[in-house]
Amino acid sequence: ISSQFALTPPEVLSEEPEALEVEIEEESKEIKKPISLKKYLKSKDFSEKKVQKIKERFKKRAKKDSRITIIENKIYVDPSKYSYSDLM
Repeated sequence: ISSQFALTPPEVLSEEPEALEVEIEEESKEIKKPISLKKYLKSKDFSEKKVQKIKERFKKRAKKDSRITIIENKIYVDPSKYSYSDLM
């Protein structure tokens, strides 16, 4: 009876292959869309005065700067692709 409860020797345990846990990260297939300048500035929590100054800078640069998209007279930005720190 006591032999049934005996521990197995370590050499018997090491004969089995080790199981490894592996995490596979897939590339995100989700395409981030540009967001409106208004939403972007709201997320940054600037004062109203600063928001107005930034909007003016964006309006001046909108036609020249390839990072800024204009759709139906609205300005859109893509913060996941570009940095706009020079216009802030």
